[in-house]
Amino acid sequence: MKEKRKIKILYDSQVLCFQRYGGISRYFYKLYVFFRENNCKYTYANLPIKYSYNYYFATYVKPVEDYVRHQRLLANRLKLVTDIYINFLKGEPYDIIHPTYYYPDYLKYIPLFIKKRSKLIITVHDLICEMFYPESEDLQKRAEIMQKADGIITVSKKTKEDLLRIYPSISEEKVRVIYHGNSMIRPKSKNDKKFPLKYILMVGNRDRYKNGNVVLKALKKVKEVIGDLQLVCVGGGSFSDVEIGLMEELGVRESVMQISLTDDELYYAYQYAECFVFPSLYEGFGIPILEAFYCKCPVILSNASCFPEIAQDGALYFEPDNEEELAEKICLLLQKPSLADKLIEKGNERLKMFSWENTVAETYEFYKEIIGIS
Repeated sequence: MKEKRKIKILYDSQVLCFQRYGGISRYFYKLYVFFRENNCKYTYANLPIKYSYNYYFATYVKPVEDYVRHQRLLANRLKLVTDIYINFLKGEPYDIIHPTYYYPDYLKYIPLFIKKRSKLIITVHDLICEMFYPESEDLQKRAEIMQKADGIITVSKKTKEDLLRIYPSISEEKVRVIYHGNSMIRPKSKNDKKFPLKYILMVGNRDRYKNGNVVLKALKKVKEVIGDLQLVCVGGGSFSDVEIGLMEELGVRESVMQISLTDDELYYAYQYAECFVFPSLYEGFGIPILEAFYCKCPVILSNASCFPEIAQDGALYFEPDNEEELAEKICLLLQKPSLADKLIEKGNERLKMFSWENTVAETYEFYKEIIGIS
């Protein structure tokens, strides 16, 4: 392989077919733009796609508003497979194939003599399916693609540790930890969204491993000390009957609200909150931690999974099944402004460790290592 030849990288449309917004599609958008536009002297990236449901890639393919995923998959797959064949026949096969999700069924339509010319890279964002949904039919496909991969990127050291524990046959040598970056930016427009005067913030889904009920239980205890405090839940859908029943049982139903926000509005939700609480039992990385750091919002995390690795001393921690400890940490933070200021300062310092510039640069080095060039 000639060193000066551009590295050819292929991404697929999987995540763009089911994710409108979200961390995975934003991650691949950052990679795609860097390798296609910013680093185009040394790399060529392509994402053959006919139909997209994704907001971030709208510059490259207009999202289909009334999107029915299964009606578009075949067209996208045909376009992708055709592109792989055409580039091979032109004598320019892809050096790297980096699927955007775990189910690249299209690979079975590529003969071995073509496939062996490319290195397969997979990014493991988390092991949630393996750890919390063992009955899932997706496990077999996930295991298969991880075993076939020539290189694996994990988004935290904890995710790498879990990967090697759950899949012991995977060689540690082919796994590289590359952190995500922060995508939150200060909005150009002023906020016109109304938020409560005093509230704690929770972002994302709340059920099962997300452990949202512990925050509701802690809120009851906190309100005995700080009566005017409310809980704002952003995203995650409307409250379930079980959640509403628990709120009514705890007597906090009128103190909890659920809203959906744009990225700009989410910025202000962090900014105005007394603190951000992330109670999950498990996450692969935890992008909301970086968002809160950026927005100068004090952070309280469950002492679980990768959270201590990512936040270190930029957050307070509680045991994820202990609502009393969480309530104590919330009260301590709200009653001691100097502690909140200290956490904001430490969070800002910690944020410097995570940038998309680092992510794409380290990914580029990993690509070169996998295909054997310097």
